[in-house]
Amino acid sequence: MRRKRIALISVWFAPNSAVAVNRMNAFAKYLGTSYELEVFTLGKTTRTEQKEFGTVHYFSTSKLMDKLEHSSSDGKLIHFFKTALNVVASKLGVSKYDTWRKKTVKALLKRQMESPFDIVISSYAPIEPHDIAFEIKQKYPKVKWIADMRDEMSKNPFISVRVKAKLEQRELKFANEIDALITVSEPILEDFKTIFPKVSHFEEVRNGYDHNVLPSKEFNDKFTIVYAGTFYSSNKPVLFFKQLEALIRSGEIGRDIHLKFVGTHKNFDIPSLIVPFVEFIPKVEYIKAIEFMRNADCNLIQCPPFDTKGRYTGKLFDYLSVERPILGLLDKEDVAAELIWEHQAGFVADFHNEEEIRKALLDAYGLWKNKEHLPIKSDKTKELHRKHQVDKLKQLIELID
Repeated sequence: MRRKRIALISVWFAPNSAVAVNRMNAFAKYLGTSYELEVFTLGKTTRTEQKEFGTVHYFSTSKLMDKLEHSSSDGKLIHFFKTALNVVASKLGVSKYDTWRKKTVKALLKRQMESPFDIVISSYAPIEPHDIAFEIKQKYPKVKWIADMRDEMSKNPFISVRVKAKLEQRELKFANEIDALITVSEPILEDFKTIFPKVSHFEEVRNGYDHNVLPSKEFNDKFTIVYAGTFYSSNKPVLFFKQLEALIRSGEIGRDIHLKFVGTHKNFDIPSLIVPFVEFIPKVEYIKAIEFMRNADCNLIQCPPFDTKGRYTGKLFDYLSVERPILGLLDKEDVAAELIWEHQAGFVADFHNEEEIRKALLDAYGLWKNKEHLPIKSDKTKELHRKHQVDKLKQLIELID
């Protein structure tokens, strides 16, 4: 029997190491065992490579736009400058990936004529992968289109009114062409059901972890807190540092601490008292990042509350996978906090509540000081592996075909 042919379209894919890449890598890895897969993605150069799971087509964007991409090695000033330029480009309606989009459409149409695809899967954000899938669907209406939403579109709380209006127009444009939609959490999925009432099939396909690294029960000589990833917008560690500084000054937390920021942009201020305890580690490969998390005494995650719900953040699943205590500064009424509590995996404080943050820090420090372990539910940890989530995507593929 002929294996179904699938085109996976995403700006984010290996060898990049951003959080969004992990979802796409897992899609390719596990879909490739059942289907004939070709990936169309962004690269520094235009080339085609054969992988174990299938074929990857890389297409470059313009050199100017490529320079606007953030890097973990950027200093605070460079990060701010790049961010400002990206904001200006967005307001002017300039697409960073328009050159890439044009090259990808041309190549995908050529492959469609040579060896037709049964299904295209496009992953947002940015919007260009959906634009590409829409063009393919217009020319080949029998091809099924699965829209992957790693984030909200018009309901994203981070965007401006102008960007929101543009995304609403895109949603209207795509509404009659999308055959199935997947996204990362149930609350976001429910929102998309109201936006796309004509879409027949919806499925929650969460992020997850994708490794077989075994948890460690060892303790460090110093209380080691790891934060993996970047801080953005209003999500800065201001209250975390404030309470940690206060606890050190009061003597409730000793100077036997070590803060590791892995792949983190230096776009925030650190109190002078805490600076000697801080280490910045450049962005690393996925498994290396997992090792940093595994060897921590506590993994920090924080996300401010917004009007919308359903925000896990990708690193949460990796944190859960290594079964080290999690310090979560979160919306206590959203899915991330619920998942930590469900797994008995850490300490949760309201993002804006200083007293709760103080208590959570003390609890995490006390756990390390007393060499105690949380009663984490290891059986539930296994359920978070990405292969189980991609199985749901496979079932959806068979349903819509």
